[in-house]
Amino acid sequence: MTSSATTMPEGWGLRALLLIDAEHLDVAREVIRSGDPSLAMVYGSGDDKKAVFTVNDVEHRARFDAEPMDEEMLRWSVNANVLWHVKDAPYPHHTACVLVRRDLGKDKLSNLLAFTEVLHALTRKIPTHAIAWLPYTVVNMAMFEEVYDLLYKNGTFPIYAWTRFAYSSPGGQLMVRTYGLATIGLMDVEFHTNGDTILMDVGTAAILIAHMLATGDVLPDGATQEVNLDVLQASIKMSHRPSCREEGETVCFLEISRFPGGRPLPGVH
Repeated sequence: MTSSATTMPEGWGLRALLLIDAEHLDVAREVIRSGDPSLAMVYGSGDDKKAVFTVNDVEHRARFDAEPMDEEMLRWSVNANVLWHVKDAPYPHHTACVLVRRDLGKDKLSNLLAFTEVLHALTRKIPTHAIAWLPYTVVNMAMFEEVYDLLYKNGTFPIYAWTRFAYSSPGGQLMVRTYGLATIGLMDVEFHTNGDTILMDVGTAAILIAHMLATGDVLPDGATQEVNLDVLQASIKMSHRPSCREEGETVCFLEISRFPGGRPLPGVH
């Protein structure tokens, strides 16, 4: 697939909140001040409210907030989230936050993976209920560890830690829409699904999202992509169109055609 590269946003494009209890704020401060030689993490400066540190010479900043994440934003991020619904994950009650941020840079995928490593290292030492990948995605720690482990077991990018898959039923038909990709200069996707295939369809979309991240390009309008999964094969037609959920936004709409495992798609050998 080929398309024109998108324009990268400038500034501090990667931001995450560690949702913790206020009693662990001092732990968070000490973890960041202590650094981490295995991560090439070096403390620079700061006080009780903020800190500056580097990881492999890339500047990161942290802010320690003795109050929870905005409740309306948190509920919006968790409610109707496909993974929270399927896994029946507990609501992430918390009383404080640690904001961690770094610049997005030009290499989206490498920087997303590097930031994921930083968050993983911090949450191994700081008791954390969930990670809010601003502005749209929240994953609890069990979900985060699951997608992080897949990164090393089979090379799957932790898409679910970075992207919110929200479901709704406009006109009575189940639809899934991503949130978060447009904030890093890509294009969010929408697709119809049903209760029986929703996880497979989300997995198929995640493969296309991984391609977008790896190339830095949006999915091309009018193209068709074939995807081979473990249990089936799929053909996905992509088209740029107005979002069914968000007025004034353009998304890449996916029409997913599934084939039983063992049945080859035309041109696939």
